Amino acid sequence: MNKNYSKNTFKVVRSILSPLMKVTFRPQVVGVENLPKEGPFILAGNHQSILDIPLVATTTKKEIHFIAKDELFKTKLGNYLMHKLGAISIKRDKIDLEAIHKSLGILKNSEILGIFPEGTRSKDGTLQPFKSGTPMLSIKADCPIIPFGISGEYKIGKKIKIQFGEAIKFKKEDIKKGEADQTLYNQVKQLLKKKSLPM
Repeated sequence: MNKNYSKNTFKVVRSILSPLMKVTFRPQVVGVENLPKEGPFILAGNHQSILDIPLVATTTKKEIHFIAKDELFKTKLGNYLMHKLGAISIKRDKIDLEAIHKSLGILKNSEILGIFPEGTRSKDGTLQPFKSGTPMLSIKADCPIIPFGISGEYKIGKKIKIQFGEAIKFKKEDIKKGEADQTLYNQVKQLLKKKSLPM
């Protein structure tokens, strides 16, 4: 566990961001009943904007540890804030064993891990192929993955929607067959196709 992490800092930042998100974008949140009430789990979904992180963070009262690109940790202020918020730095150009180890530590501590398996933001909003590894993390930590899909635009007057799907529990056989990452991708893709409710 990151010794500089502060739950209070996360809660304060979320308390500030939550009303801002609601007033500015009026987000529609669907499927919160699919979020486990206790125990560890992984939140995994698409990534189209830096605002995806505060959106996901404000959908649950629990703290979420997001995996974030190591570039966000490069400055002194960025490094301080990211660690305070419990984020995990990951190097995207290689298999980052340290990030994997820290992620497993979060889950073993019965906390929530937030992942964007595309590995980077989609420039046109199209769902990009997923990097491998998220299902394997869930197997090693013996916890479910809750897929989510974020659709719409972060613009005043536009609609933004986040929909959580049902929990997925992978088995080692799924990894051996090479189907797990594609299954997760398909689940997120299906969530993005679902129509919004009237707002």
